[in-house]
Amino acid sequence: MLSRIMVLLGFCLCTVVISFAYASVYTTANELYLKSGIKTQIDAVPQSVYMGFQHSIRSQAHLDKLTPQEKSQYRNLINDAYNAIELKKIVMDYMSQNLNETEMMEALKWLKSPVGQKVTHLEERVVGQESSQEMIHYVQSLQTDPPPAEYHEFVGRLAQEIDAESTAVDIAMNAQLAITIAMATVEPKTTVEQLQYIQKELNHMRGLVAAIVSKEIVANLMFTYHTMPLPEFQQYVEFSSSTVGKKYQQTMAQALSKAINHGSLVLGEKMVQILQQRAKARSGLDL
Repeated sequence: MLSRIMVLLGFCLCTVVISFAYASVYTTANELYLKSGIKTQIDAVPQSVYMGFQHSIRSQAHLDKLTPQEKSQYRNLINDAYNAIELKKIVMDYMSQNLNETEMMEALKWLKSPVGQKVTHLEERVVGQESSQEMIHYVQSLQTDPPPAEYHEFVGRLAQEIDAESTAVDIAMNAQLAITIAMATVEPKTTVEQLQYIQKELNHMRGLVAAIVSKEIVANLMFTYHTMPLPEFQQYVEFSSSTVGKKYQQTMAQALSKAINHGSLVLGEKMVQILQQRAKARSGLDL
């Protein structure tokens, strides 16, 4: 009897220790989620997708006839698909699986430093500004007023260390998939089979998207950090080149990509349901 009690006590203590350890890691991961700026990026996803959807609709005269009620319906569908709570869970799970607590603490130490806080502020500032006049003007100015060669070198090194191009392509593909799927359902005659065909065709466009992104990624990075003094930017690049820094950067980028991909898949499922309901209604009318 005593041995059973000791075994049970040992099990309970083990459970408490594991639960405490998990809670500790989750708390650290949550702080990292907030300090890293990824929350700002997650929160901006629905608006970015909807704005892309609206822009695409306006470019197609025969589709630009949604009523305010229909526009509201699409906005709600996009908001539901890219639900911030669900996307945060995906990011947090991926972070916890790929970064141990020591690595998270090291990343937090950097993020809480003066330069780390400045980097996060600059990254949050440009969220959703991919087509802003400020950014367009800056990129155009690079032709006549290029930055110092050393700065350009650091930007290229940063892009390589954080695998910026691969992540940007993944995110661009997922966003484009979501926008194209939403556009397709605006056309009354679109079928589920046609929607699935569109999804397959988009996957074949990865090379084209990669070519476009590769030209833009360095300019985007330059715009993001162009107000930082070179010595501070160098500190950021050196952190991103360190073992922990590189792992942290790549983990956060991949976590964001996975979250957006999840939202795009959910949106696709919602759009398929709309098409199925539409087909069912048409078949009822034909009877």
